Amino acid sequence: MYSYKFENGRISQFIDLTCNLASYLEEFTEIVKEIARCILENGDRSLSAVNQIISNWISFWANKRDEILSEENQIGLICELIVLNNLCKINPQNALKTWKGPLGEKQDFNFTDWTLEVKGTRKLKRTHIVNGLDQLKPIAKKNLAFISFQITESTNDNSINLPGLIDTVIKFHFKNKPALIIIFNELLASVGYNPVHAEEYRRFNVEILESTIYTVNDRFPKLTSDMLKEPINANVSSIWYHISLDGIEGKNLNNINWGDYFY
Repeated sequence: MYSYKFENGRISQFIDLTCNLASYLEEFTEIVKEIARCILENGDRSLSAVNQIISNWISFWANKRDEILSEENQIGLICELIVLNNLCKINPQNALKTWKGPLGEKQDFNFTDWTLEVKGTRKLKRTHIVNGLDQLKPIAKKNLAFISFQITESTNDNSINLPGLIDTVIKFHFKNKPALIIIFNELLASVGYNPVHAEEYRRFNVEILESTIYTVNDRFPKLTSDMLKEPINANVSSIWYHISLDGIEGKNLNNINWGDYFY
């Protein structure tokens, strides 16, 4: 903290933030922007804002990735964050514990009796790519639900982007809960998100046209290992396939009770 005297004789204290390494100027700029937002928009105290934002960024420094997420990966993360946002309305801490997508587990959310797989598509027909032979195979004795988002690129008032959605989750569910913010940032870093690219991500805005949840049962289109007569050759390194949900009965995501799954 430094004291500065103005021409009118008034003395005020300021925090000087300086970037001494040119290679980290992008990171420094984004950090200063976040600090300024906390102080000017949220009314946080200057020193508290500096300490909190720097603590938040530690997760991203530990998992530094220079590449920007592709548009398809941004869509996938946006869809998962929409689901996470709804779950946080029930219990933010437990919602973070159930979010398994960033950890590379088979399905994106794992509850006591249910798991959820979340997908987004920009195609006019509701088709999705399934990655892995058993991605749509229920875990143990749990039920599996599939959430499908139909998305289009947009710039209207209903459009959302990745940094804006992240800010919303933090503001409404993790404010004044620094431990949860750190966990949240660690999960984001695990999927390759780095706020240093926030301005780039803000240029890709999408609108949710439709969101539907399906129960993965015998009528749901899928391919799993227990459906094959012969085991897959060990030299087959990866499997992916397309599914179409046209004609498959589901429920509008806006009309469900999240507590039916999240317990």
